[in-house]
Amino acid sequence: TAKLTTAKYVQHGIAKSHIEGKADGYILYYAIVRPNVNLEEITYEIDDGTKKVTVRIPEKFAFHIELLEDENHQFCYYPKSQADWTGRDVFYICETDAKQKAEANVELVEKARESLENTIKALLEPILIRSGYTLEFEKDAS
Repeated sequence: TAKLTTAKYVQHGIAKSHIEGKADGYILYYAIVRPNVNLEEITYEIDDGTKKVTVRIPEKFAFHIELLEDENHQFCYYPKSQADWTGRDVFYICETDAKQKAEANVELVEKARESLENTIKALLEPILIRSGYTLEFEKDAS
C-alpha cells in the first residue's frame, strides 16, 4: 500500500532498557521519526447537493523510525559495560522508545495532520473550486 509521510522529526532520546536476564541500563540514541498515513485509510465523501467534499483522515498516524548511527550520532550506554546487549536488543529498545515518544508528541502529530491536510488541499482544491465545491476535513475515529 502507498504511504504518505507528512513530517520529519529528529528525536534525541534516552531509552530505559529492561531485558530479562540482563542488567538494566539506559541508551542515548538519535532517530529520524516520520509520521505517515496509509492512503487507503483516507476516505472521501462527496455531497453533490451541497457541493461539498468531506475528507476523513485517520486519527492516528503510523511512524517510521530510522535510528541514526554515524560520527555525529552515537549510541551511548549507561552503565558503560553493557557487553551482554546485542545490536538487535539496542535497536529494538531504541525504536520502541522513539515510537512511544513520537505517539505522545502532540505537537508532532498536529504538524503531521496539518501537513497532510495542506497536501490534500493543494491537490484537490484547484479542481474542486472550478466546479464550485468546497473541501472539509474530519478525523476518522475508526
